[in-house]
Amino acid sequence: MHFERFETGDAVVVKVRGELTVEYAKGFQAALSEELQKSDRILLDLENVTEADISCLQLLCSAFGTAAKLSKQVSLGDNLPGQFVQFAIDAGYSRVRGFEAVSTGYAAMEEDNEQSRNDG
Repeated sequence: MHFERFETGDAVVVKVRGELTVEYAKGFQAALSEELQKSDRILLDLENVTEADISCLQLLCSAFGTAAKLSKQVSLGDNLPGQFVQFAIDAGYSRVRGFEAVSTGYAAMEEDNEQSRNDG
């Protein structure tokens, strides 16, 4: 797992690459905690996440809640990988506060699937 951090006009973007699994949970939690101490608005770019498990979803859920308590914002980017979207839906997180991008990602996947069926 690798993190790349950069600042935009009004937010910090944290690009995550690799696996977000229990083996990397401590590092992910530390990175989220550090960003919550430094920044008011954090956008997590998970486009290059290759695998995720329930520990990742739990840490994200905790980060969303902590941010809200601190009057800060943590959000997921719109470019979620399909396997992450499907996993979050299967685990029941698509309706959890902070996971709105999962529903958007699912709608985009369904649209792509429909287009493929129509083209094929």
